Amino acid sequence: MSRVLVVVSNEILKEQVGSACEKVSLKVIAASDSRQALNIMQRAKLDLIIMAENLSPTNGEELCYRIRELSNVPIIVLCNDGDELAGARALDLGADCYMTVPLDLNELIARIRALLRRYKK
Repeated sequence: MSRVLVVVSNEILKEQVGSACEKVSLKVIAASDSRQALNIMQRAKLDLIIMAENLSPTNGEELCYRIRELSNVPIIVLCNDGDELAGARALDLGADCYMTVPLDLNELIARIRALLRRYKK
C-alpha cells in the first residue's frame, strides 16, 4: 500500500484529499503545517506528498525546497485558483505537478496514479 503525506492546513480540503486517496487504497498520513510534515518525513517512508502552497510556519515553496534536499519523493502542490505563478514557482523548486483549488478529485487521483507508476519501482 502506497503511503501519501497530505500537508494542508484547511481541514475541509485535507479531508477531501484524504478521503479521495483512501478510496483508491492509499495510506494517508496527514499534517497541518510544514514543521509537522518535515517531522513525519524523517520518520516515515513516503511514496508521494500532496501539499498546499499556502502553509505555515514556512510557506509551501520553502517546504518544497526542503523536501527536495531530503528526498526525490513525488510532490503535488495545491494552489489557489488564479495563482498560476505559485504553481510555476513550485515546479521550479522541485514539485512534479500542481493543481488549482477547488480540485477535480478524479484528476487528482489520476495524477497520483501516474506519479506512483513513474516513481515506484
